[in-house]
Formats: sequence, C-alpha cells, structure tokens
Amino acid sequence: MLIVEDYVDAQVLYANHLCDAGYDVVLASDGESAIELAKRLRPRIILMDLALPGIDGWEATRRIRADLGYDASMTIIAVSAMVGEAARVEALRAGCDGFVAKPCGPDVIVSVVKTYLESNVA
Repeated sequence: MLIVEDYVDAQVLYANHLCDAGYDVVLASDGESAIELAKRLRPRIILMDLALPGIDGWEATRRIRADLGYDASMTIIAVSAMVGEAARVEALRAGCDGFVAKPCGPDVIVSVVKTYLESNVA
C-alpha cells in the first residue's frame, strides 16, 4: 500500500497503524514520488492526500490512471481536509475510488482499507 501524505505526523500515524494491522506500507510525500512509486510498485491501495506540494493529489491520480490504465485491482482513496462536495466530485473524476474526510483517526483509515481490500477479493 502507498500512503501519499505531505504532513509527516499523519504519514507516520497512518503508517504505524496500518503496519500494526498487518499491511505493508510505502510512503510518499509529494505527487511526483507517488506517480513513480505507483508505476514501480503497483500497490493495491493508494491513500492519496489531495493538497500536496508540486503535483497535487488530483493530478497525481490522473497521471497514475493514465499511465497504468484503470486497473480494478488498484484502489485510490482520496484522504483530504478539503471536504466540500466539489473536492469530492473532482477526486472521483480524477480517478479516485473513494474519499475519506480529514481529520480522521488511524482506526478509520485501517477500517476503510480493510473494507476496500475485502470488496476487491476475487
């Protein structure tokens, strides 16, 4: 799983809880790194912050989807403090499969990841 988050405290908090839940986690702090890691690793889940330095989460998602095609085995979930309907709709248009509003506890992130992974089991 790839966590794309520029706020280090949130990055570490989510990563620690997801690792404790048994998931392998890779971290990126900007959109450019997220694109490169997604191409190289092809993670099943990407947790994508939308407000990132340089390439934002919307554009990173569009590029990942364009480069890798729409792969049903790769789920991209926007995780953002931009909770307005416009941000949510734009995230889905960019290629995100879901949206989680911040602030949210790490238990919410673990639950969302588990739900998406269980729903994508063939």
